[in-house]
Amino acid sequence: MCLVRYWDDWIYRPQNANDVKIIKMLVEGDVKQKQKAEQALISMPWERRAHILNWAAGRAFSNEDIPTSDHYSERANALYCAYGTPCQHDNTLIRMAFSAKGAGDHERARRLMEERVDLARRYARHEPPQGDENWPTAASPIYPLIYLSEYLLRYFNEIPQAQQYLEESLALARHFEREQGIGDALFFLAVAARKAGDFGAAQAYHKQSFPLRQDGMGDSQLEHLDEMTLLAFEQGQMERAVCLFGFLETQCKTRDKYWLGELKVFHDRETFPRMVDRAWKVLGAQTFIVALWRGRDMTIEQSIEYALDMSPDAMS
Repeated sequence: MCLVRYWDDWIYRPQNANDVKIIKMLVEGDVKQKQKAEQALISMPWERRAHILNWAAGRAFSNEDIPTSDHYSERANALYCAYGTPCQHDNTLIRMAFSAKGAGDHERARRLMEERVDLARRYARHEPPQGDENWPTAASPIYPLIYLSEYLLRYFNEIPQAQQYLEESLALARHFEREQGIGDALFFLAVAARKAGDFGAAQAYHKQSFPLRQDGMGDSQLEHLDEMTLLAFEQGQMERAVCLFGFLETQCKTRDKYWLGELKVFHDRETFPRMVDRAWKVLGAQTFIVALWRGRDMTIEQSIEYALDMSPDAMS
């Protein structure tokens, strides 16, 4: 679940051409232009000033200017903490966490994600002000817990802690009947189970999660198939793994570069080539190539059915 791809879509958008001009000056202007933009900010109400700083942070992040993004995010966050709503504070924490991740500062990103969880838990215990639809609810911790768990699994390999957070998220999602939240929590429990070597539990979590994680582009399904390719390799199901790899390889050629970089089977440049080499040696050249092309010819529906089929005939 890579959030960086679409996080900018749900941050506040500039409301007029002058705001857009100020944002551009803050991020891409020379010294004089930045000074002029800062003077314009001083006379603004705090909320508009915070929003512009937040947009500027997003523009800098898109330009891969992490220090500038951090600078404006910190300033926006200070305003939201002092005067804003919990949701505004939360949005800024997300941006700062992604910025830290982009800079490779995983410890800082983790701290910011933990702060998001604390924020959601804290406000979830209070009734929202009347008429405020943006106030956190008792269900608000579901996704901060999932995102933090994903980060712990991917960058820290802290499996028990991640499992604890995911169980908490799953319980909340089930209580509030949030189907997508249930599916996402189950998916990352499958990831945690694979990393812990509990392959049977991982397969069971995938079976429960697959029907609940649907999207129009099929991204969630590819995320499952990516994870189940690694699961098959680690279980020694080489023909199944190579077949699924062939399907994913074809899909990545028809999608944008995001998928090529985010799917684990392509992202892990040390472990995965060794797995492929091992599969070649175990299966032999002919069986390997047949399995690879079988996967390349599959539809996404066929690949899902194949990935979830645990019958002896399917488990080569």
